[in-house]
Amino acid sequence: MRQRWNLSIAACIIASAAPAAAVVAGDIVAVHERLRSDPSFQFEFSTTPPLKPAPDWMRAIADFIAAIFNLISPLIELVFWLGIALIFIGAVYYVGREIWLRTRRASNDENADETPIYRPAPSLTRALLEEADRLAAAGRYGDAVRVLLFRSIEDIQQFQPNYVREAMTSREIAHLSILPSLSRKAFSQIAAAVERNHFAGREIGADIFADCRAAYRTFAEPGNWS
Repeated sequence: MRQRWNLSIAACIIASAAPAAAVVAGDIVAVHERLRSDPSFQFEFSTTPPLKPAPDWMRAIADFIAAIFNLISPLIELVFWLGIALIFIGAVYYVGREIWLRTRRASNDENADETPIYRPAPSLTRALLEEADRLAAAGRYGDAVRVLLFRSIEDIQQFQPNYVREAMTSREIAHLSILPSLSRKAFSQIAAAVERNHFAGREIGADIFADCRAAYRTFAEPGNWS
């Protein structure tokens, strides 16, 4: 087969070189031999050597990785869909929470004017001031101021238990919506004196007690709650 192909090439070359000459079989063979001996033509082609097989350790690693991938591929798909589900649930939760918060704020704004106002009982006010005065007369000014603060908090809590929580600080209580501005300011003054004494160690003397007593009278003044 190869020889026939080579003869065909030679015939084509002769036909193109001498189209007018008569070609005989001997001439074809001679031309073919000359072509074979011409170093400018290549008739033998080298074959590419086969690739060397991979080392056993490399094939073992590849097989191990393939086995792991085949094992976890179902889990990867499961994790993907779980991630999609979590994103969807998170989006629904966020939107629902925002809607709920806005609805709650709107409801609170509508009911703000209907919030019952706390009014200290006059009899309680007199009893509280008398007790504070007795402590102050004994030189226990810090205890006297704390009585003013804690008893007023207790009274608010009894009147509106849903407003005052056990974990609330006096500063948070001072910002409750049931306290009018003047009473809130007076309550904050008493609370600040107790905080400075408790956390900063600042001693409460007669002057601070007098200021807190006056602040409590403002806090409990009925006209400030109307």
